[in-house]
Amino acid sequence: MLFAATFVRQGLEGSLVLVDRPELYQDPKQAGAFVRGLAGLGHNQLVVATSTPDLCDGIDGTLRIDLEAKRG
Repeated sequence: MLFAATFVRQGLEGSLVLVDRPELYQDPKQAGAFVRGLAGLGHNQLVVATSTPDLCDGIDGTLRIDLEAKRG
């Protein structure tokens, strides 16, 4: 809610928004809805750091970059 109010009040457009591990403080399903909601607020670049693979489900795959630790 605070993010959305800030976006609207400040008229953020064309901004880089960094969000670090939103799932730490809320249920993963709610965190996913939060990320999708942020993605729908204007024309901004959203960078989300998460360890929950399905957090960004519903975000266009062409707009995502998934970084995974290489093993072996």
